[in-house]
Amino acid sequence: MSTLGQFNETTKPDSVENQTTDNGSTTPSGFLAQIRKGVYFRQAGLLGALIVLVVVFSVLQPTFFSVDNAINILVGASVIAIIAMGQAFVIGTSGIDLSVGSIAALAGVVAAKAMQAGLPIALALLAGVLAGALAGAVNGIIVVTLGITPFMVTLGTMSIYLGIALTVTNGRPIYNLPAGFSEAMNSNFIGIPAAVWVMVVVGAVLVLLLRSFTIGEFALAIGGNEEATRLAGINITAYKIAIYALSGTTAGIAGLVIVGRLGTGDPTSGSDLLLPAIAAAVMGGASLLGGEASVLGAVLGAVVITALQTGLTLLGVTTFFQIIAVGVVIIVAVGADRIAERRIR
Repeated sequence: MSTLGQFNETTKPDSVENQTTDNGSTTPSGFLAQIRKGVYFRQAGLLGALIVLVVVFSVLQPTFFSVDNAINILVGASVIAIIAMGQAFVIGTSGIDLSVGSIAALAGVVAAKAMQAGLPIALALLAGVLAGALAGAVNGIIVVTLGITPFMVTLGTMSIYLGIALTVTNGRPIYNLPAGFSEAMNSNFIGIPAAVWVMVVVGAVLVLLLRSFTIGEFALAIGGNEEATRLAGINITAYKIAIYALSGTTAGIAGLVIVGRLGTGDPTSGSDLLLPAIAAAVMGGASLLGGEASVLGAVLGAVVITALQTGLTLLGVTTFFQIIAVGVVIIVAVGADRIAERRIR
């Protein structure tokens, strides 16, 4: 088992050129077997930032430090975390998916329309997830076949998928959905809301992909040194498409969570998810240069962002200043991480 099996951490292939197979081709397995110094520092630093936020906000507003508020933060972070975990895989390939918010909205609309048409809830949800996976796969196909940068491709599809969602719904939310799904998504199991359990299950599956399947290993290999990975005989095209499809799938699942919690299918529901999802993935350890990603880090990043927003809300800070504060924290966190990384190396 490769070092990607170390729960969620991965390493950037700095020395891939020195790893060769018997026939002289380069293999990604060699560099992936080397754990970079301080590989857990990123998550430790993020956890430290979360602790600082908890202490500061608890002093300023005692109600922040409560079980109910902690659960509310986890619920608020769940959708962002689900998208961020899939986004981390894409960023690990040195790509990016700007369409995840639109995919989430589209998947939610597809599922809502299917429920409204009388399709069983389980099949309607499956349709939503498949819609997200298909949208992600289309992103990957365009990237690998046309050679257009992921940024430009997903910038375009972000508008396309949103337009489809608006067209299908005539720009209006879909109401009168079966009560069973909404009740289930707003219910608790052993005191923990269903949305949090969905986040946990998705996270467990993605960790499994990193531990036991090649898609996680090759995602990081592609991002670290795509040419070396190609020379190792890896089907770059197939894996890139699969990784974008995976990102679309997680965005689709997030869209279903939104539909369940709101009880409506809103075509604009994903408009504010892109920035925090990417920020959570990057803050959690995904390198925009490729070759690094972290499942746990993405979740921690989402929790930190949500905790900050929740604390500011409790203090009566307006939404406008919250947006500024989140942006500042993202820049500081990523900048501090890069400085620490250089010192470690």
